[in-house]
Amino acid sequence: MTQTETTQQEFLAQAKAELGLQWDDFALMVGVHPRTLKAYRLPETSSGFRSMPYLVRQEIERRVEHLRQQGA
Repeated sequence: MTQTETTQQEFLAQAKAELGLQWDDFALMVGVHPRTLKAYRLPETSSGFRSMPYLVRQEIERRVEHLRQQGA
């Protein structure tokens, strides 16, 4: 899936599953506070929803790609 084909929530859930981490550990690994990651995971219709910055998404993609390369 490309960035435009997936929601922010789907992207985060998929990356978390691939990395095999708990949400709090996942947040710390990419350099955000766990509460911030929770805001990224909320539905867009929620008042607490926050759009994830591009740099955070890049870091997550980089970590997932690194894991994939090590498994290959």
